[in-house]
Amino acid sequence: MTDDSQTREGAGAPTVDLLKPRQKLRVGCWNVQTLYQTGRMLQLVKEFDNYNLDILGVSEVRWTGTGKRRLASGHTILFSERSDAQHSEGVALLLNKKTEKALLEWKPYGPRLSRARFHSKYTKLTVLACYAPTEDSEAEDKDAFYDQLQAASESVPAHDMLLIIGDLNAKVGSDNTCREHVMGKHGIGTINDNGQRLADFCEENNLLIGGTLFQHKDIHKATWTSPDGITKNQIDHLIINRRWRSSLQDVRAYRGADVSSDHTLVIATVSLKLRRSRGKQARQQRVDSGKLKNPATERAFAMEVKNRFQALGDQQEMTLDDFNRVLQETEEKILGFQRKKKEEWIREETWKKIDERNSAKKINSTRSERLKEQHRQRYTKINKEVKRMAKTDKRDYIEKLADEAEKAARKNNMKTLYKINKQLNNGFKNSDVPVKDVNGNVIEGEAEKLQRWREHFESVLNRADLPQLADIQPAAIDLDICTDPPSLEEVTAIKTMKSGKAPGADGITTAEMLKADVNVTAPKMTEIFRQI
Repeated sequence: MTDDSQTREGAGAPTVDLLKPRQKLRVGCWNVQTLYQTGRMLQLVKEFDNYNLDILGVSEVRWTGTGKRRLASGHTILFSERSDAQHSEGVALLLNKKTEKALLEWKPYGPRLSRARFHSKYTKLTVLACYAPTEDSEAEDKDAFYDQLQAASESVPAHDMLLIIGDLNAKVGSDNTCREHVMGKHGIGTINDNGQRLADFCEENNLLIGGTLFQHKDIHKATWTSPDGITKNQIDHLIINRRWRSSLQDVRAYRGADVSSDHTLVIATVSLKLRRSRGKQARQQRVDSGKLKNPATERAFAMEVKNRFQALGDQQEMTLDDFNRVLQETEEKILGFQRKKKEEWIREETWKKIDERNSAKKINSTRSERLKEQHRQRYTKINKEVKRMAKTDKRDYIEKLADEAEKAARKNNMKTLYKINKQLNNGFKNSDVPVKDVNGNVIEGEAEKLQRWREHFESVLNRADLPQLADIQPAAIDLDICTDPPSLEEVTAIKTMKSGKAPGADGITTAEMLKADVNVTAPKMTEIFRQI
């Protein structure tokens, strides 16, 4: 894939600062074998949250194309896949909400490599997500991958902390003789050809293989298990540049995580963590104005407003601030705030079956081959049931929304129709739009993007003066425009306003609240207009 067609960047200035001292960030890598399967993405997100991850490099995604997606859960996934219709290979980076706010730029290199860079006050963090060819692959394919990885590494600024994560299909072994500056002595197995290539690459670029630096049990080092459950290898790695070795606190495999893959989740703990963005304001809560559709609630709301206006009118002249405060206090007391209910398309029974599958993952915790085979058969059976139930849940959920949309269309209820359309497309809209130069090439770098926007608006807005201005004649007769304050009759027309509109900056849902009793609100509004 070419740079000019695949470069991507974060759209705005970062609002989160990474790599703060004495704080930690959890970075993982996992070959999930596929995300091109119903329900697999939700399962991955669940494990992502269960293990409190901030960044996860995902291998073998098996999607197509490249892009940046905001998931319904709020997570962001940056995926770099094949350009054809073949569902194979593919890498991605899964980010939580806070980490996404620190994203400076992102660049996919193809189905085996992508790069993301994150903001920090002290030093930037660059993450390379990888999926290397297998040990049995042709030497030409391996050479091409490491050439691409070398080019991506050389593009990383020298002062950045660099993490290379993913399934590198490389066994580096436990013998670090003459390679002490590249790896530790806590690997497993014997080095293979891919491992030698990885060690040479690390030596050339002053990198350390993190999984070999920390002493753990072998079960917490192995990242891949053969189908028969006998062979175990350490082929998924998290690598860091040597100057930041002291920032890497731990690397180990977590066997409890499960998305039906023969690879194990690997997590590194790094001394960096997100902080609150400066000047961040709490999200404004929206009043549940829908309760005013209930006649009893509407009467209670109108009576409360009337009583508050009467009490206030006996003390002082009504002002706009007083008017707004009465409505805001009343809406909070009578209506309360909306509670956003997230509708999961996966049923509770399916989640229970997924939990049952996780608990059935005892293949690696027993030494008896007979028991291993029993556990393996039970796990395979439950995993098939999970796949079947997830597909059924997805189909039922979509059919339910389709029925609701059809009913809304018959009633010309566009609000419900747009809401359902948003639900069906939630998280799958590619919001990452590249900025191109005058020649159509995608621009890399935030400063260059801003400069291009400046050039664009200068060319659009700074037009040359017209050679001759239009001769506009004054009106023969002045229009009779009334500038007097609106009358009570005119203000009372608010009762014809359409409901269901978004509130203004003051948080007042104008239509529903003002229409609750126009005999009370209209005179007060008329009084305020006359003061202004």
